[in-house]
Amino acid sequence: MAHKPLFGDLITAHEGLTEELKVVGAAADLTLLLNHAGVSRADLARKLGWSRARVSQVLAGQENTTVQTITAVAEALGYTFDTVFHRPMYRLHRNAEPSGCLPES
Repeated sequence: MAHKPLFGDLITAHEGLTEELKVVGAAADLTLLLNHAGVSRADLARKLGWSRARVSQVLAGQENTTVQTITAVAEALGYTFDTVFHRPMYRLHRNAEPSGCLPES
C-alpha cells in the first residue's frame, strides 16, 4: 500500500508553503541551538553585529533566511552548518541496515 505524505494535498494546494515550512524549521533549529548554547538573543545580536530585531526576525522565521545567515548564526553559537539532500518519500527498506533507505515504489 502506497503512503501519501501527511499534509501532501495541503502543501500542493498552497504554492510556496514547502519553502515557508523549511524557513520556519530552520528558525526553530537555530532557536534550539541558541538555547543549547545558553546564549541570549541580545548576546547573539552583539556577536553578529546585528540588531536585536533582526535576530528576533531570523529566529521567528520572519526573514528569508539564507545559507549565509544560517551559517553566521550557527558559527556565532559554536556550531557548524551542513546541508543534506534527499529524495522525498524515502522509506526504510525491510532488509536493509538501519541506515539503508530506498525510494517508495
